[in-house]
Amino acid sequence: MELFTDLNSNFYTFLVGSIFMLAVYHFFMFMMNQKKIYLAYTLYIFCISLYFFGRIIPREYGLKIIFFDEIILVCSVAFYIYFGTLILELKKNNNKWYVILKRIYSILFFIAPILLFSNFFISKSLSQIIYTIITTIVTIISIVFLIRVYRFKTYESRLFFYGSVFYLVLSNFANFLYLFCDRELFETNYGFEPMLFSYVGTIIEAIVFSILVGYNVKKTELEKQKAVFQNEIQEAKLISVLKEQELTAIDAMIEGQEKERQRIANELHDDLGGLMATVKLHFNALEKEKNPKIYDKTNDLIEEAYQKIRSVAHTKNAGVLANQGLLKAVQQIAENISISNSIQVEVFDHELNQRLENSLELTLFRIIQELLTNIIKHSKASEVSIHLTNHDESLNIMVEDNGIGFDTKKINIENSMGLKSIDKRISNLNGQFSIESELGKGTIVIIDVPI
Repeated sequence: MELFTDLNSNFYTFLVGSIFMLAVYHFFMFMMNQKKIYLAYTLYIFCISLYFFGRIIPREYGLKIIFFDEIILVCSVAFYIYFGTLILELKKNNNKWYVILKRIYSILFFIAPILLFSNFFISKSLSQIIYTIITTIVTIISIVFLIRVYRFKTYESRLFFYGSVFYLVLSNFANFLYLFCDRELFETNYGFEPMLFSYVGTIIEAIVFSILVGYNVKKTELEKQKAVFQNEIQEAKLISVLKEQELTAIDAMIEGQEKERQRIANELHDDLGGLMATVKLHFNALEKEKNPKIYDKTNDLIEEAYQKIRSVAHTKNAGVLANQGLLKAVQQIAENISISNSIQVEVFDHELNQRLENSLELTLFRIIQELLTNIIKHSKASEVSIHLTNHDESLNIMVEDNGIGFDTKKINIENSMGLKSIDKRISNLNGQFSIESELGKGTIVIIDVPI
């Protein structure tokens, strides 16, 4: 039975060594992660292991300090409260109690060195009374702290509460037996040392607190990952808003250009066109003059000017295409997008040497504009190529990007306003429309329309 009754036995030495190694482990975790919670727990377990270490070493070989137990007890309670404020995140969740507890453990840290210097002034007989008083005070502080912890009703607070209760009840029961019972009689009757209760309480608390520390660290890491993920979402939303603004600006620019050119075309048609027609009528009266050469030359110039005005007026609904044509208009919008976005748009023409019918050019330009809008919004592409190929009787348009692509089987044209608009316009032109795409491999849109 000496294994359980002799504090110097290998059994108790093993228990103290295990507690000490737990402190060493958490100290290394602190050195690796630099988290205060590891340091606080390390110091708390270290004080507990010193307390038991002082018990298993015979006094003639041990520390000659009267208040060794009291100093260790005060420090362990101070580190215990400090550890509690960290594990329960009181600074963030309950600032009032954090301030109170901070003052308490600061006072306890102040008491410890006073007890150390008191060895020179207080007798050993008085130390037992002081030990009882200090034990009572720190026990009351611990109980009040635990009652408050229990009211938090969180997973961390409940684990902390139950682990602390096990240690507090068993260690105080061991102290009670030391103070008020005959130690030798207790060992004879029950077959083990009263201090075993403190060891058991400490081991249970250490297991619970270790689980709690691991849970807290894991929770903190998950919260950091969640915060990073939320930041990425916010950044993505911001990029989306910026792209929407860029697209709106492009549309507004094109719409403004079209309105301005339409206004000019209307003025040419309504004002200058009519004026030139009148001038021509009046000029016909010059036919009676004797200089037909001057008349013919002047008439040709006026006719040329009149035809130019009619040409501009008749294309007033073509907007940006009135003077440029499809190829020039597509090249212009590609240049605008490349300048204002991180997307490089290139235009390649193949045998598109002549102008098409104006309304056809306008419709095809609107289709290409809609495809570029979808690429900017959804594809995350960095490069886009547009191929315009003339096959005499048909025009082939191929728009290719290196974006994220999509599953074409999951796309319903009827539910997509942009694709539905494109499909309807191509159908009106008796053309064909196809999409080729794979996830991570970009998208190719092919359009064939008769000309």
